[in-house]
Amino acid sequence: MDNFSEYMKNQMNGIFSILSIHIQAKASKTAITLQEYISVLRQNGLKDQEIKNLLFQDIADQGRIFGEFFNNLNADVRGAMNNVTHSAKWGRMMPGSEEMLIWEVDSEDPCPDCLKRDGETDTFQNWQIRGLPGSGWSVCRENCLCNLVKTKKMAAV
Repeated sequence: MDNFSEYMKNQMNGIFSILSIHIQAKASKTAITLQEYISVLRQNGLKDQEIKNLLFQDIADQGRIFGEFFNNLNADVRGAMNNVTHSAKWGRMMPGSEEMLIWEVDSEDPCPDCLKRDGETDTFQNWQIRGLPGSGWSVCRENCLCNLVKTKKMAAV
């Protein structure tokens, strides 16, 4: 297996692990919200069949409880796919290179964290330490649209 394939295999394992963490967290949060919702409805005198109907309606309408759950899952999956794209780009740069990379904001409405980095240059290894675009370090987390672009400069030795 070549270096890029090995790098991508490791990156994909990491991305799927992160996605799993996000899904487990969303499911746990939704379970707590459901417990609260059901307890309040029961306390207010609703029967289990009516609660069941309300929950099925919430699923069908993607209402307050399940709408939030599904929207968050969609965002996490989009973020994971964004990370796959970023990983493929970063893998082509391969860590250890002394090439300088410039941070470019590619969003019309960038987050304040990314905006501060716009135009900064650093090596790939240092960007990894500081946080790559889409790695979760910034306010925009995995939704980051920023890029690292090669420059003609080399790192000072």
